[in-house]
Amino acid sequence: MITEARTNEHHTEGEFSLAPGMLLQAAGVTFRISEDSTPSTVFLVNIHTHDARSCTPDELREAIRGKTVRALPLSQLAQAALVPIHLRDDDRRLIESIPAFMRSDAAIRDLFIKRKWVKLLREHGVKSFVPDAYLAASVAEVEHKTGEKCPIGIHTIYDAARALRRNDDDPRALLPHYHLRGGPGGHRLDPRLEQIIANALEAAASPSAGRLQASRIHDAVVSQVKQVNRAAPQDPLPFASVPTVTRRFKDRFTAYEICVRNYGSDRADSEFRQAGVRVRAERPLDVVQYDDLNTGVFMIDERTRLPWGRCWLTSGVDECTAAPMGMSMSERPRSTESALEAVILGIFPKDHSQPDFADCAGKWEWYGHHGLITFDNASYNETMRLQASVLEFGGEV
Repeated sequence: MITEARTNEHHTEGEFSLAPGMLLQAAGVTFRISEDSTPSTVFLVNIHTHDARSCTPDELREAIRGKTVRALPLSQLAQAALVPIHLRDDDRRLIESIPAFMRSDAAIRDLFIKRKWVKLLREHGVKSFVPDAYLAASVAEVEHKTGEKCPIGIHTIYDAARALRRNDDDPRALLPHYHLRGGPGGHRLDPRLEQIIANALEAAASPSAGRLQASRIHDAVVSQVKQVNRAAPQDPLPFASVPTVTRRFKDRFTAYEICVRNYGSDRADSEFRQAGVRVRAERPLDVVQYDDLNTGVFMIDERTRLPWGRCWLTSGVDECTAAPMGMSMSERPRSTESALEAVILGIFPKDHSQPDFADCAGKWEWYGHHGLITFDNASYNETMRLQASVLEFGGEV
């Protein structure tokens, strides 16, 4: 054990006291001298990741003299030196729930910055985090109100907000690659199991492996885990779930690759054909995009309380302003008629006396002549009836 110094509150130019538990900092990383150190070897342990490195006492003193390593006074032990940001109890519990190998200073600091600015913008009234002029203006307003400069860009804020929304506002989702988790509560997979999944995916990448299906890869992983557990029953591996293997499968292979392997290149080229050159929207109403959606909501008749049918929605959004233009909502499946109904509602002013707007708290103000109208590739959006009708309104499809 190193038994040189009693305190590191004060240091002289020529002598530095090195004692177990002493805190040091280099390049933003805080570490301590381990109790396992000896007079000839100093073991330095990262207080967040618990990684250990070794050096000699003379090398460490030289680094401190050269100011590449900074000695922290013992009075900071109970302060923010142990954690890069001053934390409340719930924030400290959050950090403790993060796997040790992911608790680097940079990752924790990045998590808190992203969470803070998404929260500030939500409190400011931001609902859509699409990285556009509106979000940039909202960030500027929050900066003016708080007197702080936002250290991240609007695209980073958008990615952070989307990650939080997809993970029920779990802040850990803001950590790099934290979505690659398996099991209830977001527990990390055993590294051996991760390797088995990676090997199965690599084997499936070979053209001779047959069809690309997540279920087949899951079966291969289960088979391999059984072999490992038979060889080492004292330390059995858990089985990977189908959703976990499916996430890895979708990260490894694109939809086009899967279609080529399963159905051939001709069908893949037909389904994933390249779109033409997109027209850039420079002014409102230059380009209006229409798309349809199965909302997954089953409607009930408010008079009889009997089931009415599934709700299908076709809506249009102006590309320049992101303003909603028109919509068609019905129990009838998506069709050419529903697409044309949404376009007509987007072109003409809304009649707020109609039953469709009876429950609206405000007024739907946006409408106008569409320049270019884009639809998706569904067959009912490619009919001559739809194109001819749009042309009669002076637009292009």
